[in-house]
Amino acid sequence: MSVTSQVVVRDPVDPRELFATATAAVGASPDGARVYDFGEVHMLRARPGQGAAALVSVHYAADGGPYPRDEGTDQPPGHALVSFTTDGYDREAARAGHSGAVTAVAGWLAERGARWAAQFEDEAWTAGAVRDEAETDGGWAAAP
Repeated sequence: MSVTSQVVVRDPVDPRELFATATAAVGASPDGARVYDFGEVHMLRARPGQGAAALVSVHYAADGGPYPRDEGTDQPPGHALVSFTTDGYDREAARAGHSGAVTAVAGWLAERGARWAAQFEDEAWTAGAVRDEAETDGGWAAAP
């Protein structure tokens, strides 16, 4: 079983810089990352086996525009999706480990004035760095 935390980046940022920040937050290196081309979506994935606190991936739109998301989900719209995944059955240990990584990515995004939202497993999305109070209630405005 695996445990996943996600961060949706609501505003445009450089996906490679975002990936470097996310991998550093879990004690991994961005070097040797695999790049996957899924057509309109690309994914950077950290090299496994680094002894990091979580495996990191960053999905982003190939054209630099808004990230295509599945309709009918409560996932906020955005420009990139960061995932931190840990194998194991201890949700609370994973939550603690992911919390520091999400905080590091959120700080990096704040330095750039970028909005974000985070989710642990299947819990509700939490808005961060909002510009519109409606966003805090899940009334996600469309990504610019």
